[in-house]
Order: sequence, then structure tokens, then C-alpha cells
Amino acid sequence: PDVEFVSEQWNPSPGTTDFSKWISAVMATDAEGLFTTNWAIEAVTLHKQAVELGLYRRLKAVFNPMGYSVDVAYGLGRAYPQLPNGMWISGRYVWFYPPTDINKRFVDTFVKRWGRLPAYSSETTYTAIYLIKAAIEKTGTLDLDTLIKAMEGMVIVSPAGVRWIRPQDHQAIYEVPYGRVSGEVINVGGEMPLLADVRAVPAFLYYRSPPDYKIPLIE
Repeated sequence: PDVEFVSEQWNPSPGTTDFSKWISAVMATDAEGLFTTNWAIEAVTLHKQAVELGLYRRLKAVFNPMGYSVDVAYGLGRAYPQLPNGMWISGRYVWFYPPTDINKRFVDTFVKRWGRLPAYSSETTYTAIYLIKAAIEKTGTLDLDTLIKAMEGMVIVSPAGVRWIRPQDHQAIYEVPYGRVSGEVINVGGEMPLLADVRAVPAFLYYRSPPDYKIPLIE
């Protein structure tokens, strides 16, 4: 209720390498913050150019939902910009959350084998394999339609936390945290920025739902 959007800019994606046009458009407004969904190399490029052109000297905060995917985090490392009220970032999976034994084992094993922290695609692929395994063991068949039906409503404990497969659209429902870029890094196959003020909101409070359908609280 206390946020006003003063400008919307849409860069072609993928493929944008020069963000100056859109950065200049934002600088022409009285914006105090920026919300961007750019990710991968485009997020790295955007943040670097926003610093070079002086945008981040004028803003108070930035929110980048995919800013902590490892390609972005490793791509910026210690140079990840900070702002007075924070550079707030997240990802579909972040390597330190949740602080559970299964996640720690997954991360430790991944780092031992590959020498770097896992991307969200590593964790989601890992979880998908075990989800399919659970469905096969439950049904005793490889019939696709039967397996799909078995996975609808299934709950699985994964490195990223508890996931619920929403029956209506097969969306995996789970929570991911946001955090503020702290300025500190660890070196695990490259500089990985550390987050401070980490916050997580239960997924059922913010995930978009199919019409007339509410997500039940997973105990």
C-alpha cells in the first residue's frame, strides 16, 4: 500500500547487452527503488551498468528475485552493489536455505564433486529425480498418466525444503528466502556474496493460485 510504481521498462530478453536506454529512463524519474526480474548474465550486466551510469547512487533499494542464482552471484562476487536500504536478492533455490541436514549433505556433496556451490537447476533436477522415484515406488508402474496422478498432491522433503505438488497445475509449492547483500563473501570456486537479514515467507501466503483455489498450509 505504501509503494508507487513511477516507471516500467521492458528490455528484450534474452540478448540485451546494453541497458543504458532503460537505465536512463529510470534515472529520468524520481524513483527511489528498483524491482527487476533480470537474471543470469543479463542481471550481471544490468547491475554493472547501473553502477557505471550512477543509477544506484540515486536509489535507496533494489529487489532482484533471481539475483542470488549462482550465475549472478558468482558473476558479481565482491562487486555486488549495495544500497542504503539494501540490495535484496533471492533465487529459486539458495544454497544455505533451509538450514537442514538434507540440504547440508546436498551442498557438501555437490561442492566436493564440482568445486562450486549448486545452482537452482542442480537442486531442482535432483529433487525431480527423487519425486519420480517416489511416484514409481508408490504405483509400481512406468505408465505416464498413472505417475502424473500419483504426483498430484504429493509432498516431498528436498534440499530446498518441503515441496507440495499442487494438483491443479502441477506447480511445486515451496518457500525461498530473500536476503540483503552484506558485502562479505566466501570463496567456494569463486567469490560468493553472503546475505544478511535473511527473511522467508510461507509459500502459501504469496504463491499465485488457480482461480478459486487456496493453497492449504503444509504442517
